[in-house]
Formats: sequence, structure tokens, C-alpha cells
Amino acid sequence: MNTQVQAFRLQAVQKPHTGRASHLNYLLRTIKSWHARSRQRRQLAQLPPEMLKDIGVSRSDALSEAAKPFWQR
Repeated sequence: MNTQVQAFRLQAVQKPHTGRASHLNYLLRTIKSWHARSRQRRQLAQLPPEMLKDIGVSRSDALSEAAKPFWQR
């Protein structure tokens, strides 16, 4: 393989991801994160007192966390 082709391949591998695909991947990861956060908060709000005690979370803390919007950490 000639060195020009090798240099081109190396350059292609080293370039950071930019453009539409990168933005789309970021958007999809963000949406997946929001969905998971929303689901986890719903589940936390539904835990019985015994399970909340096991994980060291009070009922008021669980409800407070569950009341947060999905985009808020």
C-alpha cells in the first residue's frame, strides 16, 4: 500500500466526528438519557417504604426527586 493512501486513512481515523451524524448521535443519547431518568424517577416514587429504607432514601426525598422534570439532573 502506498504511503499516500496510508496517510489518508490515518487522517480519516484521527478526525473528530463533526457534522450532522455527530449532532444526531448527541441528540439520540440525550433523549435516551432523559427517557431513562424519567423511568427511574417514576419507579423510585413507586417503591414501598421498606425498599426506600434499604437504599437510605426517605419518602419525601423520593417524591421530591420524582417531581423533577426529566431534563433536570
